[in-house]
Amino acid sequence: MYELHVQVSPELYKNLVTSIVFRRFRLIIVLFVCILVIAILNNILTNPNHIEWGIFAALGGILLLLVGSPYLQAHQSWKNYPTIAQKVKYVISDAGLFMEGETYNGFSAWSNLSGLKLLNKAVVLFFAKNQMNIVPNDTFLDSNQREQVVQFIKSHIPVDNRRSVISPMVTVFVLALLAWNLIMIGVYLYFILSRK
Repeated sequence: MYELHVQVSPELYKNLVTSIVFRRFRLIIVLFVCILVIAILNNILTNPNHIEWGIFAALGGILLLLVGSPYLQAHQSWKNYPTIAQKVKYVISDAGLFMEGETYNGFSAWSNLSGLKLLNKAVVLFFAKNQMNIVPNDTFLDSNQREQVVQFIKSHIPVDNRRSVISPMVTVFVLALLAWNLIMIGVYLYFILSRK
């Protein structure tokens, strides 16, 4: 059994939420960037005297929204859920995770745990689609205790619950689209450079 006293700073929370969302959707963002590049190259190739900047501004705005929305979402969550900022005592045992905050108590059995993510600044436990518990690294006495707690938790994650952010078929499909887009960028660049 382990007892940890946790308090998450706003900077750590916002950075972690932003990075987790980016990791989830990074292939889609890269794919969108490739589509934007293809649109620009296509316009240059087909009509070099007249470039449709309005279309590129719209696509760039959508890209900016995709990139900026995770940070805005994290900022909004921090503001709307003050319990995130509370000091919480976690008791990690064979039964599950018991949480005791300043204004709430809670318990989650290991059967509800769907994932564990080790990041540079924290250990993140996922108990539901949109629920995560953050344990900053400075909570642990040292790296040895962090490793012991992580191994203990890993041994209690039910195999059926281990989460996959996106299914393998979706990953293959997105990678195939990405490869096609990179080939198209190469073809466009070849035609643009060979015209000179």
